[in-house]
Amino acid sequence: QLNSLLDGISHHVLRWEEICERQAARRERTEEENKKLKEEMGEKLWQAKVLLKGFKRRLRHE
Repeated sequence: QLNSLLDGISHHVLRWEEICERQAARRERTEEENKKLKEEMGEKLWQAKVLLKGFKRRLRHE
C-alpha cells in the first residue's frame, strides 16, 4: 500500500513539474513577444513624431 501511495504522490509531483515547465515556457514566450511589441510601438511612435514635425513645418510655410 505504501508503494502505491508513493507512486501516486510521485505522479502528482511530476504532473506539477510539467505544469510549472509549461507555464515557465509560456511566460518566456510572452515576455519575448511583449519586448518585440514594445520595440515596434517605440518605432511607430518615433515615426509619428517625425511625421507630425513635418506637418507642422509644412503648415508654417503655407
